[in-house]
Amino acid sequence: MNINAISISFGGVKALDDYHLNLAPSRILGVIGPNGAGKTTLFNLITGFIRPDSGHIYFSLKDAGASIRCVIWRSTARRLSYRPAGNGEAVQARGRVSVYEVGGSYQLYVDNLEPVGQG
Repeated sequence: MNINAISISFGGVKALDDYHLNLAPSRILGVIGPNGAGKTTLFNLITGFIRPDSGHIYFSLKDAGASIRCVIWRSTARRLSYRPAGNGEAVQARGRVSVYEVGGSYQLYVDNLEPVGQG
């Protein structure tokens, strides 16, 4: 999971500002910090409990034989009614496929995401 430049404010107070996170699959991560540092806000953003003011969502879709990197731009993420609760959920993603120039790999630019059951 990658989080890129995510920000959120509450009443003009920035809880997270331009936050980045790159978490490899099957890794365990601890988040530590003083009270008011934004730890709970970060988890609420990741789980979809609250929505960020800015930032894109990067993830991979996988099945038994393949995987593809995906991105949901922040403008699209704001209007999505569904966000997966965690890994392993079966989803139907709609969008367009393009070549990500930096790595020369295919990437799905997601416009809509819907649940289809447990994967």
